[in-house]
Amino acid sequence: MNKKRVLLIILCLQIILCSNTIALASNNSVLPSGISYSEIGEEIEAYVKEHEKTTAGMAVSVFGGDGIIYENYFGYGDIENKLPVDKDTVIEWGSVTKLLVWVSLMQLWEDGKVDFNEDINSYLPSGYLGKLKYDNPITINNLFNHEAGFQDYLVGLFTLKDTNDKSLGESLKEVQPPQIYPPGYATAYSNWSTSLGAHIVENVSQMSFSNYVHQNIFSPLDMNDTAVFTDLSDNKSVKERRVLLKNYSTKNDLLEGVAYNIELYPSGMATSTLSDFRKFGTEFLQNERKASKLFKNKETLDMMLTPTKYYGDTGIGLNYHGLWAHHFKVETLGHGGNTAGSSSFFVFDPKSQVGVVVMTNQLSETKYNKDMLDLVFGKFEDSENSKLLEKPKYVLYEWTRTIEEGPYKFLKIMGYRPIGQGDVDKFWIREIVDGQERITQTHWALLKVPTGEGIFIIITLLSFIIGVLYSAIILLKKFFLIFKEEKDNSKEKEISKLQPLISTLIIGVFVNIVFLVLQIYSFVPGEELKIHYIIFIALGILLILLGLLLLIKTVGKDNVKKGKWKYYLTSYFAIISVVLIVNWNLYMFWAVK
Repeated sequence: MNKKRVLLIILCLQIILCSNTIALASNNSVLPSGISYSEIGEEIEAYVKEHEKTTAGMAVSVFGGDGIIYENYFGYGDIENKLPVDKDTVIEWGSVTKLLVWVSLMQLWEDGKVDFNEDINSYLPSGYLGKLKYDNPITINNLFNHEAGFQDYLVGLFTLKDTNDKSLGESLKEVQPPQIYPPGYATAYSNWSTSLGAHIVENVSQMSFSNYVHQNIFSPLDMNDTAVFTDLSDNKSVKERRVLLKNYSTKNDLLEGVAYNIELYPSGMATSTLSDFRKFGTEFLQNERKASKLFKNKETLDMMLTPTKYYGDTGIGLNYHGLWAHHFKVETLGHGGNTAGSSSFFVFDPKSQVGVVVMTNQLSETKYNKDMLDLVFGKFEDSENSKLLEKPKYVLYEWTRTIEEGPYKFLKIMGYRPIGQGDVDKFWIREIVDGQERITQTHWALLKVPTGEGIFIIITLLSFIIGVLYSAIILLKKFFLIFKEEKDNSKEKEISKLQPLISTLIIGVFVNIVFLVLQIYSFVPGEELKIHYIIFIALGILLILLGLLLLIKTVGKDNVKKGKWKYYLTSYFAIISVVLIVNWNLYMFWAVK
């Protein structure tokens, strides 16, 4: 009799469990893309098969509010040693870590401890923000939207130091960038301002950000396989497993020594298993039967999923309290992430209540972290919003995420680009703000470069590039003629000797720029970059002196019988090189950090 009762109870439980699964499949059995829940696994596996030659390791989970729809692991965490990506593999979140900052601020708002519209100086030590250019107050809403106005911060973001003896507040203060836009003027993605938001969490909660996140996010969600501190020392197991992971390019070339630590860790250091990544993502899905463990009240999540910034006056949300709008066939919310060797993505559709987390051990990977998501959320070109796009004029634009001041100003050139039809990714709008044309898209805006500035940039850069090529030709010619008898008169010999010397200096400027860029993008510490700036000073002084000397000796001199133009050109290219050094602040060695 007892056995029958036990069997009856088990049968009832199975029926209940099965009924929940059936309800999930029957009531919401088709993904926004049109692919059914039951078929998405086959579609993803076929997609992986198609790209397996360029796949290192990848983990993906497609989930709804009621559970996992599909989850799987592919490839290797270490190709050479055939170490597969599996449930124990830990991969870096990159910038998805920023969502921990925004959730923490939402929690403090829920407790009445912060006001999103108040000046953030209220939550910081007196005088902490020492490089503000504008009187307009910066608010937490500005931080959510990445529109506090700070210039980009790149050098020093990654470090090879295994430990960090500085607090987050000290690290932020040390590399504080200048403010180049008024608060609210433009979206300009910022690692620094996000970590500033984390420092506000520290000051309000009186806890380190790492401890706050463990206590208020990781523990409630049973995320036991996640670390976030700069050297991952907050979770020994994760730190040990991270060492086992190898990283690769998108062509599967091994990337050596890219397991960097991040001093401003709230902007990109979180590292976890796929399971923990999914646990975090699931909490953003609203469910009548299950409240989010991130917040005490359902209304707080509702609040977080409302826009804090729109695409102009379209009524289409751009940012939702730190969550970016990502446009597929449907509008989704989420965040992508990249480190020096890994890529990740978390995105969900608030309407269908379907989410995806993807993790790869490849740098700047997009086949899975971008293109594969069409299988779940559909293609953008099939959306209503794609019909709103207009053809941008083919003119020169610059990113708002840029560097206007200081020794790294020359990196601003990376943000100049001519924009035409098809050059802007996904959804964007063209608008006029304060009389200036701009293209607004996810993460930043593109500002139209004024005509005069654009002409100066083009002429200067083209002149420098031509000058480098011309200088190379001069040196090659000098090399081939070195053993031939000179037929010029002695006065012209004296002048002609200046030309190859100046040409060598011009090429020296170019080579020094190339090496500086390579070192910056290899995350070499700022202190090791100072030598390049000292070299620029020496090159600049020699170029201006020798360039003027060559010009003086050439102008109006009868001893230079023919070919004066070649000396004029060399003098011009020397002056152009000096203009670049000065205009790009390549002399500011004292400001290198």
